[in-house]
Order: sequence, then structure tokens, then C-alpha cells
Amino acid sequence: DLSLDAVAPAANFDGGADTLSIGRVDVDGPGLALRASAELTNLSGVPSMRLSARTSAVDAAPLLEGLGFSDRLGGRGSLSADLETTGDDPDAVLSNLDGFVDFELVDGVFRGIDIGRILAAARGDDAAAAPSDGVPATRIARAGGRIRFDSGVGRFEALEGIAEGFTVNGEGVLDLVRSRVDVRLAIVAARTQQAVNGSAKASTPVPLRMHGRLDAPRFEIDFDALMRAGER
Repeated sequence: DLSLDAVAPAANFDGGADTLSIGRVDVDGPGLALRASAELTNLSGVPSMRLSARTSAVDAAPLLEGLGFSDRLGGRGSLSADLETTGDDPDAVLSNLDGFVDFELVDGVFRGIDIGRILAAARGDDAAAAPSDGVPATRIARAGGRIRFDSGVGRFEALEGIAEGFTVNGEGVLDLVRSRVDVRLAIVAARTQQAVNGSAKASTPVPLRMHGRLDAPRFEIDFDALMRAGER
């Protein structure tokens, strides 16, 4: 069942600069709770659009697939976005996209790499390092941050996450125009501090880079840092 509650759009024509304002749209349904407002101007020429949207506890997979992530990333997400753009075709709309998106993902999964198993292998935990059936995957308890867009290229701000056995933080670029991603993460084992001869010793961050096409990113890990982390 899907319910839609929308404020009636108000069309305003002023000197040829026709404007369509949508004061509020509320959409509620299975896995979807959306609150949005938008304004489109210059509809008779090259249109401009401003969009403000808020979602909560939605199934993130359809949105992420729409951005080109295929089925690699899933979970429940919350989103807050304020964006504006200009263009009369999809490529122009992406190329002119400015604004920001705040996001949070809970109970998530990233398919294609099992970071927990890699860390377990480094510390010599053979049982935890044993490969599992199916596609390797990293379970994510929570991840979030902000992406600030400038001309269709987003830069991650305050990117951080918590997963089983480790935490991550990082920075990077999400290029919607070229459908590319380049993110550098620092992975830290959950035992961030441990007593050694009466003093605290920090775990070694392990650098991980995810880069390439959005639908098929490549992973590069710093194995020297990984070995040092295993010695901690």
C-alpha cells in the first residue's frame, strides 16, 4: 500500500520565466517515507530545479542502484538532501548538480569484500578468516557522513562507520558525471587500545582504497599496514 499526500502545485508565469513550485510532497509506503519540496523555473527554456528532500528508515537498495551502485550496497537508510541543478537532459542535470546530501546507513552490507575476514587473517585467527559460502561481504552496523556536490562531483565529508570488529573513517570522491568513485578508508580494529607493559598501544590503521566504476569498484589494501595491525 502506498499513500501520497501532496500540496497542489502552483504554476506561476512571469515574463516567460514560467515557474512550477511544489510546496510539499509526502509519500509513505513499504520501505519508503519521503518528505520533499521542489521548485522548477524557466520551464520554457533550459529549466533549473531546487530540491529539498528527507527520507527515514527506507530500503536503501533501490536508491543506490539508481545511482549506479548495482546490488553491492544494501541496508536501511536515512537521507537529507538540498540540491539544485540546471539542464534539459539527464547528462546536463548531473553535470550541473550542486548541494549536499547527509546520509546514514544502518544494518547494512557491502558485497564484494569481507574486511573482517581480512583482518582476522592478519592476526592469525584461522577460524574467523575461513572463507564463507557465497559472495564475500562486510556487514555494517552503521555508516554515515555528508557528500557535498559541485558540478556533479561529490566529495565525502565526515565519512565514518562501525562494523563487526572494526571501525572505518575516510574521504573520497563520488563522480556522478563519469560514474566513478574513489574513496580512501582507514580501518581500525575494534581493540583500538590495549595495555602493553602498563601503557596503552593504539591499533595500526589499515588503508583501503575503493576506486573505479560505480557498478564495479576495485579494492586496494595496504598489506604492510595490515601485517602491522595483525601484530598488535
